[in-house]
Amino acid sequence: MGSASTRVVQFPDGDTFPVALTAQTIFDSSNPATNVFSTITSLMAALNNNNDTAIQTAVAGSDQVSAHLNTQLAFYGNAQDNIAQATTDNQSLQTQLQTQISDLQDADVTSSITELTQAQTQQQAALESEALIPRTTLFDFLR
Repeated sequence: MGSASTRVVQFPDGDTFPVALTAQTIFDSSNPATNVFSTITSLMAALNNNNDTAIQTAVAGSDQVSAHLNTQLAFYGNAQDNIAQATTDNQSLQTQLQTQISDLQDADVTSSITELTQAQTQQQAALESEALIPRTTLFDFLR
């Protein structure tokens, strides 16, 4: 069953929204005019007593109960819309994150080859330049 605080769903941005109502909220309203159980009980008693006035009163009260149940049904429609939106938002966020990961992990092969070739050329030029440096010391001149 779960407590009311656990019947929530979280949007990808961290916001939460409720997705369930208790049976008491739906059917056992504190307002007698919208209480499904009391309306059905009244109708049942009126039918058992064959009391036409009480039957008409109970049937007339069922309109308010019906409106109350439609309101509760609308809650579930809104919850379904929110879940669909959260799913869409989550898929969009997942695509964005995969793109960011790809940008960070995937190397541009052509650019990498060009940079490596340039680095190798620079290293070779530095080694050749170093080889051309005279290796004479002050001691060579003193002899």
